[in-house]
Amino acid sequence: MIQALKDFANHVGCSITVISHGKLALNKYMASAIKNGLNVRSDCAFMVVNMGYHITDILVIKSGSILSHHSMSITYETFLQNVIVYLKQQHNVRIDESIAKRILDAMCSAHPMQKNPPVRCVVVGLNKSTSLPMRIPLSYEDIANCLYSDIEKFGCILTRIIDSMTANVKADIYESGIQFTGDGTSLRGMAQHFEDAINIPCYWV
Repeated sequence: MIQALKDFANHVGCSITVISHGKLALNKYMASAIKNGLNVRSDCAFMVVNMGYHITDILVIKSGSILSHHSMSITYETFLQNVIVYLKQQHNVRIDESIAKRILDAMCSAHPMQKNPPVRCVVVGLNKSTSLPMRIPLSYEDIANCLYSDIEKFGCILTRIIDSMTANVKADIYESGIQFTGDGTSLRGMAQHFEDAINIPCYWV
């Protein structure tokens, strides 16, 4: 088993770590990148943004090594909560996270789409005052507006991290782009928004 892990690590071009009593392990962030089909052996540095439910990890990888690792608190859960708060404040309606997720999956747009925008949808929630069901029509512009502040913060953090890199690594990232993975991959328009905002190619993996 140990030899198989060594062979696999050598094949994909990354290092292994001795954890205890001779046991070996791949770095979990590197393992996640490999799982998502990213070429961690690339001689060109690239950035991976893994937007999870509770935490977002930002990695810069080159030649099988992690050059930089940062974490941020803006996550997929953040955007779910934005939708819940928006409906509570703007429409006096309570919804749970399962409904917020369906709204994000159907309506999320961080980018003003010119072609084939998501159609309007009707959300059923409970009126906070009467506890009676209410039907609220939503457009993708509504959702984009309620996500706007945290998406802008997200972009600023990415920019600061990239600016902290050496000139060569920064040039590699501008060439290879940013790979987005994790729970946030259902958020349409995010990659295009960041690409336009920071002028770096962005992709959902």
